[in-house]
Amino acid sequence: MGNPVYGKNEKVTPGKAFAQQGLTLIEVLVSMVLFIFLVNTAYAFLFSGVISYVKYSDENDVRSQLRIGMNRMERELKEARWLTTNTGPSVLKFRLPKHMTDTNKGIPLTFSRDKIVSYYVKDGELLRRIYDIPSSGFDGQSPNRGDPASRPNEGVNSIARNIESLELTYLPEDAADNSYKTTVLITLTGKGRSAKPIVLTSTVRLRAQKGW
Repeated sequence: MGNPVYGKNEKVTPGKAFAQQGLTLIEVLVSMVLFIFLVNTAYAFLFSGVISYVKYSDENDVRSQLRIGMNRMERELKEARWLTTNTGPSVLKFRLPKHMTDTNKGIPLTFSRDKIVSYYVKDGELLRRIYDIPSSGFDGQSPNRGDPASRPNEGVNSIARNIESLELTYLPEDAADNSYKTTVLITLTGKGRSAKPIVLTSTVRLRAQKGW
């Protein structure tokens, strides 16, 4: 007696039911929309991350350059004998003594051993100009607190980049001229390609004796 269930001799093709299945037009469109949405979302996150990284790196670079420039000005300004008469609101200019060594036994009034140093901003850089004080040739102002008529061994070098401006205020206000002022308020502003302007300020007091 044959098996009523398993006795049939019907041929079954594996996967035939799956092969007969398909996607409708609506399903294809929905799939495409979801795929495009996922790709756009991933791209937006990636783009936002790249922008944030570039901005963060740019800001860090600007802050680093501001600190380099400010530290250099502070250090030399504290060692200055005095400010020059023609130092201004955007150009810091002062007389710096030549450091004394065993072979350079200079004294404060030996002007020929001094140098004039100036800091200013040009083309996005903080520049430092320096030249020697000659034995003669001052601007004639007593006690020779201005610029010399000649500038031997003059040189300019870049101290910091991404610098937008240098602003200077000299105190006390009632001093005879800038060369007698003993405190400088420095405002240094930096700006990168993608970062907002960053401002660094400092107040520096000259340590040299006023009578020199």
